Amino acid sequence: MLKSFGLCWVLVAACLFTFGDRCQGQEVESKAAQLSSKAAQLSSNAAMKGHATQESPAEVVKGKLGTTPQVHRSGDLLFSGQFSPADLMALKDQGVKRVITLRNANETKFDEAEIVTEAGMEHVRVPFASEEALTDEVFDKVRQLLKDDPEKTLLHCGSANRVGGVWLPYRVLDQGVDVPTALKEAKTIGLRTPFIEQKALDYINRQRGAGSEKP
Repeated sequence: MLKSFGLCWVLVAACLFTFGDRCQGQEVESKAAQLSSKAAQLSSNAAMKGHATQESPAEVVKGKLGTTPQVHRSGDLLFSGQFSPADLMALKDQGVKRVITLRNANETKFDEAEIVTEAGMEHVRVPFASEEALTDEVFDKVRQLLKDDPEKTLLHCGSANRVGGVWLPYRVLDQGVDVPTALKEAKTIGLRTPFIEQKALDYINRQRGAGSEKP
């Protein structure tokens, strides 16, 4: 009788021990599931936030600046050929704060730097007029200028041919547009000279190959 009674207590204790292990195991599994669910939610929220804040580069569209030829724009960046002194008011009306020219000073019949600064706008010159003059430093300088200043900017040359070429690496390396699309946009802006196109593409490939896309 005592032996039977003792055996019963052993069985009861074993059952309680097993039940306790199962409860503890279920509790651990439940907590793990909760943590996993919270982690997934945080990851999803982060992804949605990143998607919401990441903006696609503005499209290249036709623009107008008085009688200035070959005008296009992409967001706050305008592209064109050579404007005239009479077009300065149109630049100001468009909210342009800075003018970047790719022309040498002797390529115009007027002092562009003087009339631009007198009109209250910043004037920057990054000139090149030959294949030898189009160096990596030109691409670097233009990229840095376009990245550093959020003010509305006009980038111009004589016909927007040079403009499309030096803008191409910025569009690809700094704005993340694929090369075929960016090249088509650059040609819309005005790019047409083979050596400018080739030098821009070579620059892009070398920057990518070096593992750094920063100028």
